Amino acid sequence: MTLQDVQAGDTLIRFAPLGRGCDTVTVERVTKTQIIINGTRFRKRDGREVNGDIGGWNRFRIRWPRDNEITELRVKKQRNQLCYEIVIACERDKLRAMPLETLRRIHEILGEENGKG
Repeated sequence: MTLQDVQAGDTLIRFAPLGRGCDTVTVERVTKTQIIINGTRFRKRDGREVNGDIGGWNRFRIRWPRDNEITELRVKKQRNQLCYEIVIACERDKLRAMPLETLRRIHEILGEENGKG
């Protein structure tokens, strides 16, 4: 499929400028030449953001998702959120308040993940 086939309600992949990652987005509206997502316009011709940064190097772009890509992105987002919450717990000394057995199990899991277990 090409971007010419996109309809309102379709889920696409949006890439941030400069390789800063990607996420899933839902198409809001479609015109003859553009795809509108959250008020941002993209060209059907090439998926590039319309009226982005002058010069074009700082624009978002969109495309159809590949097989399992949406699932992989959701898992990655959940993983990142859990990592963030763990880091915050460490910064707030929540780990120090945990029972020793819980800390040992966390240490054991981390060792297994790093090939030390």
